[in-house]
Amino acid sequence: MLRARHRGRRTAALLCLASLSIWLRPAAAAPSSDLRAIVRADADWLMQAVTPDGGIGTWIDRAWLVPYRSNFAAIGLARATAVTGDPRYAAAAWRWLEWYANHMDARGFVTDYQWAGGGWRSTGDMDSTDAYAATFLLAAHETLRATGDLTRLSGLRGALHRALDALDATATGEGLHFAKPTYPIKYLMDEAENYAGLNAAVALGAALQDAALASRARRDAERLKAAVPLFKHPVAGYHWALDAMNRPAAALNWNELYASAVAQAWAIAFGLVEGAEAASLFARFEAAQPRWDEPLATTQYPWGPGRVDYWPVVALAAKRAGDPARAAQAATRIRDAALSENRFWPYTTAEAGEMIMVMTDGITQPAPLVPIATVVLAPPPAADPSRGVGATLTERVSGRPISGATVRFHAIDAISGARGGLLCEATTNTAGLAECGGTAARIAAIRGGGFEATFGGSAIYAPGEARRSTLVIR
Repeated sequence: MLRARHRGRRTAALLCLASLSIWLRPAAAAPSSDLRAIVRADADWLMQAVTPDGGIGTWIDRAWLVPYRSNFAAIGLARATAVTGDPRYAAAAWRWLEWYANHMDARGFVTDYQWAGGGWRSTGDMDSTDAYAATFLLAAHETLRATGDLTRLSGLRGALHRALDALDATATGEGLHFAKPTYPIKYLMDEAENYAGLNAAVALGAALQDAALASRARRDAERLKAAVPLFKHPVAGYHWALDAMNRPAAALNWNELYASAVAQAWAIAFGLVEGAEAASLFARFEAAQPRWDEPLATTQYPWGPGRVDYWPVVALAAKRAGDPARAAQAATRIRDAALSENRFWPYTTAEAGEMIMVMTDGITQPAPLVPIATVVLAPPPAADPSRGVGATLTERVSGRPISGATVRFHAIDAISGARGGLLCEATTNTAGLAECGGTAARIAAIRGGGFEATFGGSAIYAPGEARRSTLVIR
């Protein structure tokens, strides 16, 4: 999404330029006391923007609520619980997610709100529909990672599907998205967030064992990623906006921090551009915008000169481009500038949440859960050969059995070690166990070189194979 502090300038920027031509919580080292203190201070500031009904305002005056910004605030609050151990922050994140779900319309859209008459009043509009939905999915994934609360997530199942509906509402044939139904422009910044949000939905579907959610999100993420070259500039970088015909909606100008240059960083931060290309692209960004992490400095915009302001997501891009030291330096500079102005506008709850993201582990890039498969010769219990061959399919970290999955068993050639003929196939039961073939399959395995169990994958889990005691998915 083009940042809400520039609301109303999206069109102005285009006109100006046109006139010129399985959810998993990874083990991590304990955070330092300094980091905990900083994160706690930022999270406490964020909590001042939370309203009794669970809304998160754009600033601590709680006068306006822009759901896109609130989603980033919620991510920061969830991360704060992971760092500090204080459950209040993640509890506020869950309440925000429920607030968002309760304010979705039938299409999955959520508007901006203004506080009036003792409550939130809809403005009837939003800056975008795609990025609001995508960042909601990101926030749900991050809050799950921080708490592991599948019960709370289950209550949002319908909202997760409606968020995909909101993305589909403006999806175009090649897999990109218009910003909203009434604004047929495709923004690189939005697509970066959309891609990360769709990947988050894959992980959420896996956590809920919701194959429909996971498969739909995976399909859409793959189509979006495949369409990214449409944004490619012929010389360097990416166009920051395309029209309905996939033509550049505005010229790429690296001298303008927003939106041309910042859009490149967004593509890196959210995983749309990776590896060596990400490092090269970020180096070019740094060369063009050396003062991007000096909020009080002056820079160039399509409408003229203005303050740099606050761009923590660019620090996330530095981290993903392989320069965590630069990200840390930028985070310090941005935070110091914000504190020097008492976190006054345009520092918002979104930037505060993003700052916590920079100081923790950046933007999580959920991947499909990949099986590490291991199977033993004799299924449990080994004393009963009539049960043939078997394997147990479970999620590696949670240990949760995976039922209803087909496992195929092949003999192993004793000399070459190659996979031989099919012995049998079976479907895992509620304990995740698949066994078949009876005594004949057991004897064939013993006389040969053992047996191999293979799982062909599903909408949630990737395929795998193994030859030892247990077929495990992580």
